[in-house]
Amino acid sequence: MAAFQIALKDGSRIPLARAIPFAAVHVVCLAAFLVDFRWSYVILCLALYAVRMFFVTAGYHRYFSHRSFKTSRAFQFILAFMAMSSAQKGVLWWAAHHRWHHRYSDTEEDLHSPMRFGFWWSHVGWILSDTYDKTELHLIRDFAKYPELRWLDRNHLVPPVTLAVSLFLIGGWGALVWGFFLSTVLLWHGSFTVNSLAQCAAIVDKVARPNVGLVLDTFHFFAGGSSVASIRQVNPKKIFVVHVNDVERVPRRKMHDALRLFPGKGIIPLTSILRALKAIGYTDKFSVEIFRPQYWNRPALRVARDARAAALGALRKAGIN
Repeated sequence: MAAFQIALKDGSRIPLARAIPFAAVHVVCLAAFLVDFRWSYVILCLALYAVRMFFVTAGYHRYFSHRSFKTSRAFQFILAFMAMSSAQKGVLWWAAHHRWHHRYSDTEEDLHSPMRFGFWWSHVGWILSDTYDKTELHLIRDFAKYPELRWLDRNHLVPPVTLAVSLFLIGGWGALVWGFFLSTVLLWHGSFTVNSLAQCAAIVDKVARPNVGLVLDTFHFFAGGSSVASIRQVNPKKIFVVHVNDVERVPRRKMHDALRLFPGKGIIPLTSILRALKAIGYTDKFSVEIFRPQYWNRPALRVARDARAAALGALRKAGIN
């Protein structure tokens, strides 16, 4: 069997039975030159990219991974099904591994850190590897209790195949190639692009465009395990805004957005983080980003005033006026 897989230095393997179909989907995109060109195909491609990217971001990421908002059980299923039409494996698999990533972000335990085997491992290698096949249900117990989500996770090809067949039946080969294959490949690489602070900063520097920069969120920075020292690698001119937040005293693996607190009310070392930002020359835009449900029932003006006072207190403590 060794002849049918690519062995990596850490013992991980990339089975050719998985790598070849992944590559084949890219090759199929060349069929766009074999079907009649229509602007409607281009619009279909971009529209399905945008819609599915929304569900990947709002569903996989914000809802299932970070629990940033609440919704009904029915719409929860719709979020999962639509996100899974992106062909990025199961909803529980995706969210569990993303939580693992945030627990060990920018360390050797980070499953898709470029520090392990470089860019290509971080970008697609870890997904093709057989090391991370299993859905880590212990990391996603809050959603694994729903049988319909477990069924979707086990049958993760159902949503993308449903979309592909529907496109073919409605619009023929052109709709299938442009609306599914080309759109999906673009979606894959759009989703896989950034997996760490270091990688993000490197990409921003490489792009070297004045309208491309970073948003640093202290909650994700801390929950993901990033070090204060890593801030020194960032070009301060490329930081567009810093979200100053805090979090309850819970283990990092249990942190999620609903546990955010006003600055200075939790365990994030905000003073050290803000002083590191000041040391590299960043003292520009700061904001507070809160998803805590308890704050939602308070008058909006009161929440804004409390957030501003807490943020100013944290900034002054760090010597930023």
